[in-house]
Amino acid sequence: MIFDNILLKAQKSITGWNEEDLKIKFIGPVLELGQMYDDDNVVGYFDKTISGIVEGIKLTVKSDFMPAKGILDVFRNPYFHFQEYKPNKNPSDDSMAQLIEAFLIAQVKNNNNKPLYGVEIIGKQWSFVTFEERSYCVSSTFDCTKKGDLLTIIAVLRKFRKILYEKLMD
Repeated sequence: MIFDNILLKAQKSITGWNEEDLKIKFIGPVLELGQMYDDDNVVGYFDKTISGIVEGIKLTVKSDFMPAKGILDVFRNPYFHFQEYKPNKNPSDDSMAQLIEAFLIAQVKNNNNKPLYGVEIIGKQWSFVTFEERSYCVSSTFDCTKKGDLLTIIAVLRKFRKILYEKLMD
């Protein structure tokens, strides 16, 4: 029922939503269906600024959503970054560059050689990204207004949760 409702809302209205509409009306429910909820080991942080020194350069970026090890409003180990939640591509901001910047900061904070994961969301288009060492790989783009693609998005989020608990957590 929830899946059908958010899919229908997205199909009807996603092109007219602003960033807040996109977050509240669609991404929030997708996160819940994708099992990206808080538990005793992981907290989901929204609009969290993260910073770190990477190769002598101070980097700072705001992660739109970041599951991480932490307590209350203090995170320690970021594992996944959602970047941008924009209704459309903005030529003055490079959301993929912001995502890569978040990965670089997370590598410093986590201080391990484990891969990082994320997603760039531009309106109805979702692209998943993996980052290891200094290399990244971007998936095919998924259109969240298509039922099959939305099911795949949710499945990828659930798979990440499994990877998180089996391979990433110390």
